Amino acid sequence: MVATMNKPPRAPRLIMITGGSDGIGAAAARALARRGDRIVIVGRSPDKTRAIAAELGADSHVADFADLGQVRELAAEASRRYPRIDVLVNNAGLIAGPERTVTTDGHELTFQVNHLAPFLLTALLREQLSAAGGRVITRNPGAVSSSASVMLVSALVTLARPTAEPDSQVTVCAEPLISTSSPTRRDGGLDTVTRRRPFPR
Repeated sequence: MVATMNKPPRAPRLIMITGGSDGIGAAAARALARRGDRIVIVGRSPDKTRAIAAELGADSHVADFADLGQVRELAAEASRRYPRIDVLVNNAGLIAGPERTVTTDGHELTFQVNHLAPFLLTALLREQLSAAGGRVITRNPGAVSSSASVMLVSALVTLARPTAEPDSQVTVCAEPLISTSSPTRRDGGLDTVTRRRPFPR
């Protein structure tokens, strides 16, 4: 008789999702929580953020990316609470109205929320990501159809899987990329760009 050994259960990974209180971010959080991952929800609305966190039994943090000071406070609190972050999903984003809006930091609103804030958060959490051999997934914000939203959720969940390439940064685009010097592939019908770039230690 051949003895069989049970494979030890996978330790829960810590996945932080910005813009996780609603829409695509919340849907991805629910899907990843069902897989047994430990989810950290970051949102702008206190009520929505706490509601989804309570539903999933997740940690939550409130931060408005239109204020880079709040991004720094978020990173400082996350650094204290989480020595390792396996996956950072930069999902928060917006499309501002036709009138130009400048933040208190002096930047155009859409540019700051969609690009500067996630770049800053990733940089400030590099030690926690490096400790876990972590992965950063950044969604290219934009208006998408309902079918594209479903594909985006699927792509985010797939790219956050445990077998995904470590120490890498991925950009998920709802629309086809026009040109890029980086390798691209299709994930769930969406274009992705993967950069293998270990985090500075």
